[in-house]
Amino acid sequence: MATFGRTTFELQAVSYPADTKIGSRFALVEAGDVTKLTAHFRLAHATAKVRGLIYAASGTEPAALVAVTNEKIGIPSNNIWVDLPLAAPVSLSAGNYFLCLHGNTALEGLGSNSGVGVNRFNTDTYADGATNPFGAATSSSYERAIYATYTATVAVTRRRPLVAFCG
Repeated sequence: MATFGRTTFELQAVSYPADTKIGSRFALVEAGDVTKLTAHFRLAHATAKVRGLIYAASGTEPAALVAVTNEKIGIPSNNIWVDLPLAAPVSLSAGNYFLCLHGNTALEGLGSNSGVGVNRFNTDTYADGATNPFGAATSSSYERAIYATYTATVAVTRRRPLVAFCG
């Protein structure tokens, strides 16, 4: 198993309101089957509902929705990494993807202030699911502590058998 995304964080906290999608762009350097997202949450919230989302990147913007995790109800404690498994693995090609969270209540997480425009967010009612495509987004310099776990896949190349004729 391998990961892509941000697996560490600084003490850079960010809060985002209910009914918001928020995510950061990361590079998947090889094709893989993603099985879950894992995100860091700073504060416990017993009734929070949250889903992880993967959006394909189009340049620097999130575009098409490619995966949605199972819903997680409740953030059990402060300063915790929470797994958000997919119902079935999703196959991704090497490329850039936005790893996102979508919640029904205000949530707070940690990450890094890593540069201009690496984060995207917008308002999106949680109860009716995430929009596809992502939609117009606001950018910030905050990079969310979130990562995807995947198994690398190898392309199989079939070759024709070599047939030699001897005369």
